[in-house]
Amino acid sequence: MTTKDDFTAEEWAQVSTLPVLVTAGAAFADGRKLVSTVREVVTGQKALSEGIAKYPSNTLVQAFSEEGPSMDLTQGMKSKKVSDVVDALTEQIAAAWAVLKSKATPEEASEVAELLNAVGQAAAERTGSGALGFGGDKVDENEQAFLDKLAAILAS
Repeated sequence: MTTKDDFTAEEWAQVSTLPVLVTAGAAFADGRKLVSTVREVVTGQKALSEGIAKYPSNTLVQAFSEEGPSMDLTQGMKSKKVSDVVDALTEQIAAAWAVLKSKATPEEASEVAELLNAVGQAAAERTGSGALGFGGDKVDENEQAFLDKLAAILAS
């Protein structure tokens, strides 16, 4: 059984950000501004809580609930295009996933991947593409592209 104690402090700081990175990537992928993003982030966090309850014996999943990572996702965003922010988040997800995979058992990693995919999907599906986030497609092409990249990373 892998625990956060199996990681160095730096590694765990990186791994513990995975749920936030996934939620932010899904929320920002559609390119919309604050109101829709906040709704998507809240939905992603709710999906995380539900997922944590689904895996009570996975100590890595449970550790995500013990400490919320402190990240300022808005830092430097004003000077970047949303697509650049999403690309940067995707790179961070890939790096953190590589660290987690290097220490977790295949079963633990599979459960974490399932959880993170569910979090990303929930956040992406929260609002539609219509006015004020109502109506239209639930997942636009940019969000789907992010979800596809996420699935590929988590399958590696």
